[in-house]
Amino acid sequence: MRVTTIFAVTLALLGCSPDATTDARENTAEERGLTAQVNPDAGPTAYVNGLWYTDSGNGIEFVAGERHANNGVFVAERPADATVIDLGGAFVVPPYGEAHNHSVDGPGTETAAAKYLAEGVFYYKNPNGIYSYTAPMLEFWARPDTLDVSFSYGGLSIDEGHPEALYRMLLGYGMYSGTDADNLDGNAFHDVGTLEQLDEKWDFILSTEPDFLKLYLLEYDTDESDGLTEDVFREVVRRAHTYGLRTAVHLETAQDLALAVDAGATEAAHLPAYDLEIAEDEARSRIPDGVIEKMAKQGFIVVATTNVSQGREYGAEDLKTVMDRQADNLGRMKAAGVPIAVGSDSFFQTAWNEIQSLKALDLFSDEELLQLWVETPALSIFPGRAIGALEVGYEASFLALDCDPMTDIACAIKIQQRVKSGQVLEVDGNEGAEGS
Repeated sequence: MRVTTIFAVTLALLGCSPDATTDARENTAEERGLTAQVNPDAGPTAYVNGLWYTDSGNGIEFVAGERHANNGVFVAERPADATVIDLGGAFVVPPYGEAHNHSVDGPGTETAAAKYLAEGVFYYKNPNGIYSYTAPMLEFWARPDTLDVSFSYGGLSIDEGHPEALYRMLLGYGMYSGTDADNLDGNAFHDVGTLEQLDEKWDFILSTEPDFLKLYLLEYDTDESDGLTEDVFREVVRRAHTYGLRTAVHLETAQDLALAVDAGATEAAHLPAYDLEIAEDEARSRIPDGVIEKMAKQGFIVVATTNVSQGREYGAEDLKTVMDRQADNLGRMKAAGVPIAVGSDSFFQTAWNEIQSLKALDLFSDEELLQLWVETPALSIFPGRAIGALEVGYEASFLALDCDPMTDIACAIKIQQRVKSGQVLEVDGNEGAEGS
């Protein structure tokens, strides 16, 4: 895994003393076994006059009050020399996440990152990139004033399968300067069509220190599959568990999903049946209730990417067919308690477009959409990190909004101020991003 300097938050750093009240500590990151990134450049601060996003366990509410921070982490007591920042009654929420896109990786992608920051997305997951192109930017993405990015680098697939053809096409368009077609295997993807090939390449795959692994299943149970075979897929998942690596699975069908769940993978990088041809076939697109129950029990995450279908040239009737299948599958997942993350997988769009696509399915209230977006970073992008809450021991990162996003989700991107690791971010569009 890519090494980032992460410090365990101690009681001394938090400003907690042995006689601190139980209430002040009961929801601390330390008690939950989480770690926070410390920002030594962020001084002691008191944020006052805010309405703070609070998960009561029975739903979300905004609670009036103030928060205190030092070294980019929320602390229990106001430091004596704190700078006071008045939030003016703003609705304050944790930053959002993009759990699947490829628009941020190497040099030249800073503009895409700035757009995400403008929309309140501080955490981003790129499940497949060209390692040699991405690596020069890793120190940039580790800075507290930039987007935090989680990378898998090259995904595991088969010779001439997905994503090899895609990367060859992108090189033909002039993308990924300094990379040539002969340098794709072992860089943009890993050809592991057999167990023997997996043995040969495994040590090198680990040497790139990926944050997680991307695995490809594309109708694995058919002769036309462009992804891993079942035996190789299961072995990769087994090895990933051994090394503490999470696994994100590209999948197309309900059968692909069932295998990913049965093998013990971490998450689906897509909801099955974003493609019309598959959506029209109930046998391949409708996820069995038993699989959904198993997903919920295992905590198997689904990054829905419903926005992918919206970007295709489907007529109204065909798009309705796809959306009806998405709504049926996601509705039953929601009822069963399957964890759902927000990811768009749309190069020229963002997670905000995915939020709008999810809203169009008429499954989630605005409060539920907000909660999905806020929970995505800790759920899918940086699990184990103290983000996604505005409590003691969590990173002092938040968005101050003009209006209540629980009553109008459009308020989620009407942002007055962005604070990341205790620092105010100045980004293009700081007055608030515009919805589309």
